[in-house]
Amino acid sequence: MKFYMLDVTILSNNAVILDEPDIYLEGHNGNWIGGTRLKFTPEEPLRYTIEPTKDLKLVCYYPGAVPLMTSEMVQALYEAGVDNLEVFDAIVHDTENDITFDHYKSVNIVGTYAGVDTEASESVNLGIDDEDTVNTFYDYMVLRDDIPEDLHLFRLAESVKIVVVSEKVRDILIKHGLTDLEFLEEYE
Repeated sequence: MKFYMLDVTILSNNAVILDEPDIYLEGHNGNWIGGTRLKFTPEEPLRYTIEPTKDLKLVCYYPGAVPLMTSEMVQALYEAGVDNLEVFDAIVHDTENDITFDHYKSVNIVGTYAGVDTEASESVNLGIDDEDTVNTFYDYMVLRDDIPEDLHLFRLAESVKIVVVSEKVRDILIKHGLTDLEFLEEYE
């Protein structure tokens, strides 16, 4: 089975998140980007601010520090067999036009896997030490060929900002018409 790095198609007319919840949410122990279960229950709905939406397109996935997905995308992930999500209600607000979108969910992806082919990839760690996987960036990245087939969605242990999906998940997301997603076999 093939695996892909999940990304969103960057277009000039995509609306951009201007403000999102803090990954630690008011100093609670645990965060959204480490691939672990949250050690707290956030107050729902989580609130995001988006740039003015006039002539802009909302996308189904915002991969920020506190990932944001449409309800439809979350349902498609469940349909694909993904069972490692913590999902919370979210509200996206365009403050300039006073428009609120409530069809989004804040999503914590639970689980990491060391899926980078380190021999074929080139990285730089800008973090405080070699163990800082939040601040590891890749100039070029290739996924390993031996990722277990029972993994459908996970964060890369080597660079936890990157989310990987299985071919099965990719196919179901495409079937659902989520056309603003990209599925990368290699990263440059």
